[in-house]
Amino acid sequence: MKVINYTEEFAGATGQPFYIPDPDVAAQRKAREDAVKAGRPTYEKPMIKGTFASIMIWFADNMPHNEEYDEKGRPTRKLTIEDSGNAYEVIKAFRAAKDGRVELEDAVYKWLLGAVDTDGIAAFRAASMAALIKERLQDLKEQRLPE
Repeated sequence: MKVINYTEEFAGATGQPFYIPDPDVAAQRKAREDAVKAGRPTYEKPMIKGTFASIMIWFADNMPHNEEYDEKGRPTRKLTIEDSGNAYEVIKAFRAAKDGRVELEDAVYKWLLGAVDTDGIAAFRAASMAALIKERLQDLKEQRLPE
């Protein structure tokens, strides 16, 4: 079991907040309806200032971020049911963050670090963000073995 030190606040390496699409389905629906009423063919997704938990949940729930396509425009990368299960475990763990900690099983933790390596730069866009996320994930509390 890995126990990650958790603090809610999150800022990028430059000190700026990181914004993610608002996960509130009602807010997304309202933005679409407002665009239709105004006669706009597209709309801007509502965004929220991310906490460390909301950013990790968004990251895990929207994989893959690093898409590659074949000559016919089909994605070449497929997520497995194992990826799906690990993403779900990450989401559950970060939703349950409390007392300055997030707990992940070792295999899920290893998967998450690999996912940041594979998808982090594409997901977070800024060159330093994936490194910052990985640094935060690797800030572990010391484990005490049961006596």
